[in-house]
Amino acid sequence: MAHLPIPMVFSKSILSLLISSLVFLSDVGSANPPYSICSTSTSYTNGSLFQKNLNNVLASLPIHASISDSYIVSYGNDPDKVYSLYMCLNYITSESCQICIDTAREDIVKLCPLSEEAVVWEEECQLWYSSRNFYGVANVTGNIGKDNIQNISEPEKFESALNEVLYNITEVAAFSPSANMYAAGEAPFENKTIYALVMCTGDLSASNCSTCLKSAIRDKAGCCYAAIGARILSRNCYLRYEFYHFYEGTTGSIDTSSRNTKGKNVARKIWMITGLIALTALAMIFCCCICCVMKNRNRESGSRTFSHLIELHNLSQLVDSVFHYQSFNMRSDWRSKEIPYIALSSLRAATGNFSDSNKLGQGGFGPVYKAWNLWNEGKGLDLMDPLLADSCCQDQFLTDMNIRLLCVQEDAYDRPTMSSVVLMLKSESATHAQPKRPPFSLRKLNENGSNGPDYAQHSVNGLTISQILPR
Repeated sequence: MAHLPIPMVFSKSILSLLISSLVFLSDVGSANPPYSICSTSTSYTNGSLFQKNLNNVLASLPIHASISDSYIVSYGNDPDKVYSLYMCLNYITSESCQICIDTAREDIVKLCPLSEEAVVWEEECQLWYSSRNFYGVANVTGNIGKDNIQNISEPEKFESALNEVLYNITEVAAFSPSANMYAAGEAPFENKTIYALVMCTGDLSASNCSTCLKSAIRDKAGCCYAAIGARILSRNCYLRYEFYHFYEGTTGSIDTSSRNTKGKNVARKIWMITGLIALTALAMIFCCCICCVMKNRNRESGSRTFSHLIELHNLSQLVDSVFHYQSFNMRSDWRSKEIPYIALSSLRAATGNFSDSNKLGQGGFGPVYKAWNLWNEGKGLDLMDPLLADSCCQDQFLTDMNIRLLCVQEDAYDRPTMSSVVLMLKSESATHAQPKRPPFSLRKLNENGSNGPDYAQHSVNGLTISQILPR
């Protein structure tokens, strides 16, 4: 009997061992699609009305798949009505989706014969039908996990990086309107890159999509911990990750370290813009009132000179700080750098010739008088300068006055927000709340019982500096 050379014997042994190992690994590894879940609790009979309805539904699916990558369709009447749903992966073509669904409808009746409920997953699509209405409900039971047989050497570090990218793209898929229930992303890990993809069926709400995907992420820890690649198959959602670019299309790396900082910067910008809009709107109201005064005076009296004028320095500074202008663009006969004025006669009429009964107190710029009680008596128009009667809208004047009184309420909860002020100024039909008496117009009973101003409660304000900030 001839003996084989020793090297040849070892070579054949190694080859045989290698082949055995490959066979073993192929058995251990996840089998190729299709994967299925078949209901064993209920079944239909051949020739039944349910079977006819099911056949009609399945026959119509490829046509829908050529148009849409996700679709729900039902057929028949209860109790024999068939509800169905399919979903193709977002990145595949319409033709590939149609082919995949055509394969799925054939496989589902082969793998789950006579089942009244069944689900089948192909490589790029999935199909689900049932005798019960399951639309809009996230079913997270019976999820299937398929993992790669190879594991990572540092599982805890890998799982941390993997979960971060999965949760991030879950938020995008569920809550970004433009994502269409689909998101893919990548993240670096050591010298490799993690590629991940998530997707939900189109019948789910944003919150239910998030619930389904987060459940799939949790299930991953039980079936596929530390695997270098895996997919979680759920009736309503799909999750997969690998160390290679298994999906088509490109995505950018997800930088979660700057997520909070970016969010704060966006919020800060929103507040700044809201504040500037509100300040601009208020300044425009003041400008409109002044323009009305100037226009009416020039129409009636031409070049008439005014005496006893009071400078409005604060108003000039406010408008200048908002618009960064050095002048108002009014009529050509006013010099561009003049500061706006209000006639002394108008102030005397509004304060009862500076009567002590209308005096609220005294600050660093002199005494302060009240005019803001006529409003409570329903005589708000009496606060209008008579010269404005022909040029200003009375309704607009009352609206502006109402808004101003609301903005100086004693309780901060009674004051409107800046965004509400802008809305009230823009809307002509908005209903405004009735303002309460402002804190600086409250009157107290003095010691002798008369209802008069409490001068003792007012302090001299040597200097007041106000900073206008958005609330």
